[in-house]
Amino acid sequence: MSAWRRQNTVFVLLLFGLFIGIGLLAIYYDKRYDLTQSQRNSLSEMSIEMMAQLDAPLEIIAFVRGNPQTQTLIREMIARYAEHGEVDLTFKNPDAAPDLVRRYQISRDGELVLQYQGKTAYASDLSETTITRAIYTLLSQRQFNVFFVTGQGERSLGKRSLDERKSSYSQLVEQLSDTTLRFGQIDLQGLDTLPQNIDLLIIAAPTRPYPDHAKQHLINYLATGRPLLWLFEPDSIPIDWLANELGVNVLPQTLLSQSGKKYGYTHPTYLAIEPSLSMRENTPVFSDIDTFLLLPSVAPIAVPTVAPTAAPIAAPSHNINGAWQTYPFLVIDKDGDNLLLQSMQNEITQAESSPIIGVESQREYIMQNQATHKQSVVMIGDADFMSNQFLGIGQNRDFAESLIRRLVAPDASFIQIAKSLPEPVVIAEKTRSLLVLILVVIAPLIVLIKGFVIRRWLR
Repeated sequence: MSAWRRQNTVFVLLLFGLFIGIGLLAIYYDKRYDLTQSQRNSLSEMSIEMMAQLDAPLEIIAFVRGNPQTQTLIREMIARYAEHGEVDLTFKNPDAAPDLVRRYQISRDGELVLQYQGKTAYASDLSETTITRAIYTLLSQRQFNVFFVTGQGERSLGKRSLDERKSSYSQLVEQLSDTTLRFGQIDLQGLDTLPQNIDLLIIAAPTRPYPDHAKQHLINYLATGRPLLWLFEPDSIPIDWLANELGVNVLPQTLLSQSGKKYGYTHPTYLAIEPSLSMRENTPVFSDIDTFLLLPSVAPIAVPTVAPTAAPIAAPSHNINGAWQTYPFLVIDKDGDNLLLQSMQNEITQAESSPIIGVESQREYIMQNQATHKQSVVMIGDADFMSNQFLGIGQNRDFAESLIRRLVAPDASFIQIAKSLPEPVVIAEKTRSLLVLILVVIAPLIVLIKGFVIRRWLR
């Protein structure tokens, strides 16, 4: 064999080996380079900062029912986080792991359970906002105390009778209790002084009016600048003094709708809500709601167009800067549904305008260090949506958790990532095998044959 022929053979073998090497590297090694000007294919700086704070592996369990495309989407998304820290991702089929499903209260295919140093958080979807918010929850060192007011027929956390098990909030408390949230009950009537470790009070549909002693405790609580969540039903006892202070009016009516039929709920008082894109973008509590909410018995709220003229319920504190400002955040579009209003006397009338069923009242509060923060009172005309009977329907659980975390830690728990990462292209296993064949075998053969033909032509 001549030297030229040997040199040509070595060149062909090297070229063939180069193709094989490039193909294997492309298949088995994944290195990302984001060449877009806005870096839209990379994590935001906030997410990267969160990952940098982890000093132990982040464990993620993804509950997926054997869908390879969903698994690929999850792998691709979590891989972006794994570039900035150690992440252990495992998949569990909910049908094959019922104990884990019960333990973590999994309700959706594709739900993620994040664990870090004994703490647990949840991500209900694959958005960067949701996952980063869950990581922040794991990193949080503070525990927030959430108390439900009892003593006047409010919803309880107990499980005694069948009716109480349906209407109580025991499942909500069980699912949300972790190292950052602790729940309890408090009877204001039996207290001499209000505890200072309350981060959020929840009033859920009282059936009897509050005595003066309990009322004064609520007044004193609001005077300290802490948040309040007030849930009520059409037949709840109204808290007029609080409504007057906030400048709203709870209407003694029940909203009737046909919206629940789309999801198989035919009862006329069941209201199904699908947050619009603008609601998800502009209202943090709806940012993760991409399906629907079901509110079983809704009372509308009237918000006057002028500022309230009622006297404040307590003497103005030097810590309070300005009056309450009330903003509707949950308004039902009457044009999209035939909405009716039923009075306590069972009189039914047509809704003349889009009913308001959720409002937030805010005012500035000056803390001891002279910094200011927004004190919030949220009112929703339904108390059933987060009860045991309805918590697992739609995304009621996600909405309830968003409300609570939004109120106890508004500056942190509602991390919002402005950009959205594009969904990765999912390549089926057969397609991947075909690409391997093309890169490793067919492409080198084409080059080899072409070279042989050219060589024969030159001769």
